Amino acid sequence: MQISLPGEASRVGSTPPAPGRRRRTVVALLSSTVLVVAACSGPEHSPITKTACSTPGFSATSVRIGQVYPDSGVLAEAFQPTRSGVEARIQQANAEGGINGRTIEYVWADDRGDVTGNTQAVHKLVDDDEVFGLVETTLVAAGSAQYLDDRHIPVTGMPAETLWTQHRNMFSTAYTITESGTVDTFGRYIRAQGGTTAAIIRADVMPSTTDITGKIEQGAAQAGVRILPQSLIYNPTVSSPTQLAAAIRQSGADVLIGSLSPGDWANILPAVAATGTPIRVVLAPGGYDPKLLQQYGTSLAGLSTFISLVPFELGTAAHQRYLRAMANYAPELADPRTQLALTAYVQTDLLLHGLTVAGPCPSREQFIERLRAVKDYNAGGLLPTPVDLTATFGKISQCYAFLRVNNAGNGFEVAQNPGATAGSPYNWCGDRID
Repeated sequence: MQISLPGEASRVGSTPPAPGRRRRTVVALLSSTVLVVAACSGPEHSPITKTACSTPGFSATSVRIGQVYPDSGVLAEAFQPTRSGVEARIQQANAEGGINGRTIEYVWADDRGDVTGNTQAVHKLVDDDEVFGLVETTLVAAGSAQYLDDRHIPVTGMPAETLWTQHRNMFSTAYTITESGTVDTFGRYIRAQGGTTAAIIRADVMPSTTDITGKIEQGAAQAGVRILPQSLIYNPTVSSPTQLAAAIRQSGADVLIGSLSPGDWANILPAVAATGTPIRVVLAPGGYDPKLLQQYGTSLAGLSTFISLVPFELGTAAHQRYLRAMANYAPELADPRTQLALTAYVQTDLLLHGLTVAGPCPSREQFIERLRAVKDYNAGGLLPTPVDLTATFGKISQCYAFLRVNNAGNGFEVAQNPGATAGSPYNWCGDRID
């Protein structure tokens, strides 16, 4: 575990990455979690002061924050970009003068991608390293959520579990994993592409009220898409893509919805195409990553996904700011246009924004109250719409951008919304359904 100190010119740790950080393919585990993002705001800083502060993690000239992520275990390769995103945002902030007169110190801990590891990692950062707050880029925040809430410790990160909707000290700008409710945004997109009848494809049986496939299904039905009554089950170890394709053709579906891995879709979609079935929409969470196109190419052609931020393809000034930070401070990441790297950068920015609005020497409780009171966090232009961190807390996000893998399988096309307001042709916003 290494500490990133202020002023370093590049990513800390010039030694080769530990074995746990070698690349392994685990995209199936991420298919319903990489949706959750927020973005980057402009620099807000003041000259360095020498103000004493007794708040944990604060010194006269710095404030220490931590990151929890799986640096080892089966998730390590997939989550490697998150450390790059966190470090790049911190180094960028320090290069711009820090936050409220203090530079940002950084220390990370490995939770191995399991609940016990998460408990141990968080205790190490809070009890031993005395961090002020945390960025959690992990799927197992359950290991520490109640402990952090009891101590009023601020947390930002990826809300991949419903617990993120239950603790006011845990912040994100977008939710898709919620205990109840959905939005009809998904259905609006499907209908705009001409979709009428949807087959739901599941890797296994999951509760339809909490998993993202169920929320897409409910949202589609609300918008008038007919949902076939019987879900189709696909398990690559026992199922045949050819058999599934035949079942899809027989069903009469022209829309496919499912939280399968990109690899599974790469096997299924060519089999469906071979049957001649006219499919208008294939909608799946996750998969917004150029590496997947390099790996699967035309096998993913036609696959649609969605994100709760402005896509890289639009090339905004906010994207250029992010890309400069990654080039300067995280050059080890060959292509930073990945959703997980941006997610981590974004969640770090959210924590830094909280430090900005909380003032030069806040208690943890003051930080939580002041950041929770922010009503117009627009993430420097990377969010589809500004976020009210109180009104949207724990509620599924209403606005997304939808992207479709092009026919050549080498890029994403951003879908224009025919019903969007002037000036936001790529925003898709719908109504919440309780």
